[in-house]
Amino acid sequence: MPEAAPHALESAGKEGLTAGRCPHAHGQAETEHTIDPKHEIDPEFRDLVATSREPWQSRPNSSLDVELRADQPAPKRVCFLGVFAKFVDSVPQEVGQVGASVDLHLGDRLVDQVELLCGLHYVDAQAPDRRDVDCGDGVHVQTVGYTGKGSHQLRLDLVTVPIETSEPFDSVRFRARETAATFAIYNAYFLNDQPPQCPFHSRSGGVTLGEIPSIVRLADRVRLLQALEQLRLSLDKAEDLDEARGLALTFLAMVTAATLELGGVRAHHRVQLEAARELDRLDTVPEIYDATRDRVSELARFLEHDPTAINERLMNRAISYVDRRFGEPLTDTVMAQQLGMSTSHFRHLFRSATGQPFHKFLVAVRLEKARVLLVESQMPITTIAQMVGFSGISHFSRSFMTRFDLSPTDMRRGQADD
Repeated sequence: MPEAAPHALESAGKEGLTAGRCPHAHGQAETEHTIDPKHEIDPEFRDLVATSREPWQSRPNSSLDVELRADQPAPKRVCFLGVFAKFVDSVPQEVGQVGASVDLHLGDRLVDQVELLCGLHYVDAQAPDRRDVDCGDGVHVQTVGYTGKGSHQLRLDLVTVPIETSEPFDSVRFRARETAATFAIYNAYFLNDQPPQCPFHSRSGGVTLGEIPSIVRLADRVRLLQALEQLRLSLDKAEDLDEARGLALTFLAMVTAATLELGGVRAHHRVQLEAARELDRLDTVPEIYDATRDRVSELARFLEHDPTAINERLMNRAISYVDRRFGEPLTDTVMAQQLGMSTSHFRHLFRSATGQPFHKFLVAVRLEKARVLLVESQMPITTIAQMVGFSGISHFSRSFMTRFDLSPTDMRRGQADD
């Protein structure tokens, strides 16, 4: 079937976020799920929904263009807000099937492409569970609300796709493939790298508060040092000492909780109370940071090693790459090529930074991501195994049992029973 002519959508700037409303597409079927702005839409996303227009809806091999303004700086991410996806009951959807792609174009030339897979980037929109998934290839999917009512209610997801090419482009095309799944897009916009107010916000580009427990569990010294540096910078920007103390105590609480989960001693139960008393006596931001770091060092003993012996900048890049691409076939050779060094040198630096070989670290990250998905989603275990980078369910189950002393099924059942 020939590809349908794309519908164009010109972006419009708004406070560093470039957004456009999806127009009513010519020949588009009437939709059952026009959005009610008061119907279960997260408040921060309501102004991005075109309530007066129906969404662009895909057909096989149809596409929607989002154009950059001539004066717009190169964005770092493109976001699509809509239904991903509505399945046809009579047509089976194969997990791993490419249902759509996000294509970067310069004129007619394809510059870069990210494929969206069934079961990973999109699932049945009639499933009620909210999604908040890092897909392992840099794509993030977050549920922001629901549209429609009763049997016609569909989940609204925000799909954020990274733009990693250094080549110029002038448009982004969302292209539906030959699939029975239907995508409905209400809005599309670009994001540039602008630091949010909170240094640990999920879109900050750095370590988030939610990642700190995993960092402690993985004994990831490099990323914990990175998080401490984020804390130092944020304390310097605090409006007053009370705000600085609050942020320091929040950070310390995340580290303490992870340490206790790993079997910390009873004295760790008093860390927060003792820290609050100590910080209340301090009169400067540098003192607050030093006191917080000292307590973190006591809790996470792997910080006591000299961090100056390794190239922290390169290892930060490597660990960040793993965190974004954990679902891809990564090896120490691939990572060495990414960093422009020999495999042997990368292995030495990585072991010095983390205390473990790269493959062991990668497996630990994948299993930690899988644990979160098992607890927080209802996705099939085989899908989760594939998402986090395991080629077979047997290998995944054995590795999971070795790390957590529970099978994936028992982990999910145990959370359901709590």
